Amino acid sequence: MFETGDEEFTFVVLPFSIGVFGTFDTNVYVSVNGRLSLYGANYAHTNYQLPDTYLPSVSMLAYYDDLNLTSSNHIVAYQVLGSVSGSRNVTFEWVTEHWQFRNQVYHFTATFEEAQPGIVTYRYYTISDKGRSATVGAQNLLRRNQPKFTQYTFDTPNSVRDRTFVRLNTTGAGSFTTGAVEMADVFPNAEIIGNDLSAIQPSWVPPNVKFEIDDVESSWVGTKKFDYIFVRHMLVAIADWPKLVKNVYKHLDPGGWAEFQDLNSEYYSDDGTYTEEHATRKWNKQFVDACEAMGRTGCPGLKLQDWVKDAGFQRITHQRFKCPVGPWARDPHHREVGMLNLIQTLDGLEAFSLKLFCDVLGKTKEEVLVMLTKVRSEVKSNTFHAMFDHHVVYGQKPEDIEDEQADE
Repeated sequence: MFETGDEEFTFVVLPFSIGVFGTFDTNVYVSVNGRLSLYGANYAHTNYQLPDTYLPSVSMLAYYDDLNLTSSNHIVAYQVLGSVSGSRNVTFEWVTEHWQFRNQVYHFTATFEEAQPGIVTYRYYTISDKGRSATVGAQNLLRRNQPKFTQYTFDTPNSVRDRTFVRLNTTGAGSFTTGAVEMADVFPNAEIIGNDLSAIQPSWVPPNVKFEIDDVESSWVGTKKFDYIFVRHMLVAIADWPKLVKNVYKHLDPGGWAEFQDLNSEYYSDDGTYTEEHATRKWNKQFVDACEAMGRTGCPGLKLQDWVKDAGFQRITHQRFKCPVGPWARDPHHREVGMLNLIQTLDGLEAFSLKLFCDVLGKTKEEVLVMLTKVRSEVKSNTFHAMFDHHVVYGQKPEDIEDEQADE
């Protein structure tokens, strides 16, 4: 498409529509700067947080930065694969360098499937600055009173790593997924194993995915080593976190990566609206205390980095995300996150409170139900600005370490 250029874009017509947040078109404007737009284009090259009114209203940002084509090795191109209507896909590919930092390579793609409109997969092969000065996400600002956008990263060091992918679903509020099934689709030559203590696995999975029902704290069967291990939302399920993290380390091949995502379930507010007088505060504190009393932690997120470091990992990154409880936030993204958290809290409040409060704290069922009635009323009232923290920590097992037997 391009030979050389900076801040350039071109116009292509696809055989099927692609889109974001309910807006679709076959006409696509492709920018050198790592973005795709519908209904127009411009020469903007300075990335901002989303929503970004300097960009076209409907834009998908695979790796939006001030990129440049300066040699015959650099390209921006696209390819449509498949000939049967309904099963085609299109991939846009960028191989560029940064306008300011020469000799750095930025090689990434964006793939859309005709059968899954509103879903795009960004794949990253070589990203020299690992997300340090880029925006990744999507936005639809056509309806000014109800803008839709979702942002995976903005100027965050080490947020975009080589040989990784981000799958963005804009059919609803906007979400990013990197689970077992999604990873299998992106890496068809890899073997993906999912593990859970309960039989909650989907009935249909790709051929390179299998699920196992097992206790992750028991001995891991076999001596298999992995390139990547992902642990998410184990919270009070784990009795010995340091042992688990060390076991994950042992089961990685040298050079392999592990990622841990978990919460600090203790609510707080930045503006003082959430106080000791609230029934929600009292319930939340007792929930955390009950977890500790039974030898588990309800707040593993903040400790993840230390556990990962103590296990021997290197190149560790720790990210913290504020998660509102209720739709009180001003910006649309956090307002939608808050609504989702409110729904989850209301749906699960009784289930994850009764056993802890009755069996561990010695309360009667009637006492707990009265407390939960007050909590439901408060969290739905939107009168305080409670939130909790979600922590993401990932690190690499050193490549030059002597391999050890994975026998735990």
